[in-house]
Amino acid sequence: MALEDQVKTLLKEHLNLFADPVRITKLFGHASYRTYYRVALPDRSTYVLMEMPEGISSVSEEITNYAGPKAELPFLNVQRYLKNQGLPVPAVSGFSPDSRLILLEDVGDRHLETYLKDSNEPLRISFYRRAVDLLVQMQAKTATPGPCIAFERSFDETLLNWEFDHFLEYGIEDRFQVKIPEDEKKIFAEATRKISREISRSPYRFVHRDFQSRNLILKDYNIFILDFQDALLGPEAYDLVSLTRDSYVELSWDAVDQLIAHYLEKRTQVKIPVADPKAFRRLFDLVTLQRKLKDTGRFQFIHTVKKNPNFLVSVPASLRYVREAFSHLPELKGLQEWIGKYVSELRA
Repeated sequence: MALEDQVKTLLKEHLNLFADPVRITKLFGHASYRTYYRVALPDRSTYVLMEMPEGISSVSEEITNYAGPKAELPFLNVQRYLKNQGLPVPAVSGFSPDSRLILLEDVGDRHLETYLKDSNEPLRISFYRRAVDLLVQMQAKTATPGPCIAFERSFDETLLNWEFDHFLEYGIEDRFQVKIPEDEKKIFAEATRKISREISRSPYRFVHRDFQSRNLILKDYNIFILDFQDALLGPEAYDLVSLTRDSYVELSWDAVDQLIAHYLEKRTQVKIPVADPKAFRRLFDLVTLQRKLKDTGRFQFIHTVKKNPNFLVSVPASLRYVREAFSHLPELKGLQEWIGKYVSELRA
């Protein structure tokens, strides 16, 4: 059945709408394996259509430690939970299990990234503060586990180590076309396993997993959260790192420091204070190091495997964040020197 006919069926069965014709425009979907379209109806109302390919998911999603049944798409499961918690996520208007099409509320195209790039520093910080407020609100409303797959999977050491190794394979070997000797890989593994162990023993909570400027949309003075299907339990600093160490919009460390302070203050106001602010700052740097190395490898993977070079432009920013994290973690100087042998951006 043609896509237009499938959309008409969704509209009829779920919204009792008999729209003809409908105009379907493909949207830019970043690095996702999902495909997005905007559906425009004769009355000028619009929806967003998400197409979920059968049997395709990210490797990192597959190796999460979830052992339960997969009777429902994670997107639908997490969306319902977040919506029930009163969080701003697009409403689901219809779903076809056979065609794996989801009809969503259209919250527009005004990604936070666009506002940030067009703003001066004070305005940019104000936008970030609003996003931090939303993050703290999400943490407060998800503090008690509920009927959601996110509470049944986590950033365990296996997943953290897989992401470190993903950087090794793609961020170094594939990017520079070199083969790292096995004895040298053991040096990298020994150092990064210690980092994974420390991160995995930190306080864990509900984590969006990609809470950054391209997954936040402004509409009617509200910020909507997108792409939450990979949510899981993770280190409490993770989403703040995703937001403030965004590979698409760079912030100075002074600005990040302000936002960390704002985050800690807002958490105290909603009665979820951080037990030890100094330990939180260390966790922030460790997570920055882990996530941005992973991102570097992922961007190269998307280029090599998915034949999409558009994310390579974000590799330098990712590595600048890694370099800055290393500067706050002097005990990891040996790891920096080892990586720096291959990655010139990280040479001390």
